[in-house]
Amino acid sequence: MVRMTLNRYAVGTQSFSALRREGALYVDKTEFVWRLAHQAGKYF
Repeated sequence: MVRMTLNRYAVGTQSFSALRREGALYVDKTEFVWRLAHQAGKYF
């Protein structure tokens, strides 16, 4: 039997230590923000 663990996204949590303590997921979107800021286009 496969057991899945659900982790939550920590929306609004500013402290990395709090993320770790709560077992929340951290998603680094730095590259995607950079791409959005540097690609040519009018609408995003």
